Amino acid sequence: VAAAVDELTEAARQLAVALEELRPWAVEDVDRRVEGLDRGAEDYLAKPFDIDELLGIHSRVIPEGRRLADAARGPLHTLRIVYRAHVTGGRLRNEVDGSTDRAEWFPMRTVRNLQRVRLVDIALRMAGEG
Repeated sequence: VAAAVDELTEAARQLAVALEELRPWAVEDVDRRVEGLDRGAEDYLAKPFDIDELLGIHSRVIPEGRRLADAARGPLHTLRIVYRAHVTGGRLRNEVDGSTDRAEWFPMRTVRNLQRVRLVDIALRMAGEG
């Protein structure tokens, strides 16, 4: 198991490097960005952030009986790769017809009082904040 975790960690680090190399291309290629905006792809464009460090990889298996999709067969193995990063630009905006009602920055000291998904608590523990 330890070897698999080491292998996943290395793969995640390599992915972070690859993403960092691709990010300027996604931001600076104006023609492709305009074409994507015309097609409604704004939510999928690269966001202005810098990755500081890999915090960890969270692995979870959801048994078939607990999966939400009616047609789901068998267990689902999820991997969540969690990074510490900081935003370098852009603006927050509310999600339209999504799962988030309001986009807002919150001080770290107030996060524990917010309604949040379980992954936030996992990431806080990985970051030494929990």
